[in-house]
Amino acid sequence: MISSSLVLVGFVWTTYASRISCGGIDCDKKPENCTHGSVEIRKKWACGKGPGEICGGYLDAKGKCGSGMYCDNCGLCRGCSSKLLIDHNRLECNRNPCTEHHHALRKRLASMRNF
Repeated sequence: MISSSLVLVGFVWTTYASRISCGGIDCDKKPENCTHGSVEIRKKWACGKGPGEICGGYLDAKGKCGSGMYCDNCGLCRGCSSKLLIDHNRLECNRNPCTEHHHALRKRLASMRNF
C-alpha cells in the first residue's frame, strides 16, 4: 500500500514539475506565433530559442533552438533562424564561434546568478 502511494505521489509531482517547466501554459498544444518556431522538449511543446539565446542544459531545461539552428557547447543557439527567413524574409544568424573565453565567462555569470 505504501509503495503504491509513493508511486502515485511521484507521478503527480512529475506531472506538476513538467507543467512548471513549460511556463504553466497548456504544454500539450503546439504554441503559435513563435518567432523561431515550435520545438518539442521532453514530450512538451515550447517556443524555440533564437540565434545567440541560451539553450541546452540538463534535459534541455534552458530550451532548444528553433529551426535551422543548433545548441553549441557554450550553451548558445548558433546558425540562422529558418522560420524568420521563410515567414518574414529576414535573415537572423549567430555565427560567432564558441571560444573558451565565452564558455568561462558564461560559467562565471551563471554562478553569480545563483547567489
